[in-house]
Amino acid sequence: MEADGILNWLVQGWLAYQAEGGLIEPWRILKDSAAYRKEMDLTAMFIDECCEVGE
Repeated sequence: MEADGILNWLVQGWLAYQAEGGLIEPWRILKDSAAYRKEMDLTAMFIDECCEVGE
C-alpha cells in the first residue's frame, strides 16, 4: 500500500531531522536576532539612561 511507504518516508525523515539537531539557523539570523533583542530591552535601556550602577 502506498500509504505505508509514505508513512515510512515521513518517519525516516523525522528521525534524520532529530539526529541532525533540527534546523540550522544561519549566522546572520542569529546576529540580527541578538541585535534586535538588545534594541528592544527596555529594562536595560532604562538602567543605562536613568541609573548609576556601581560595582
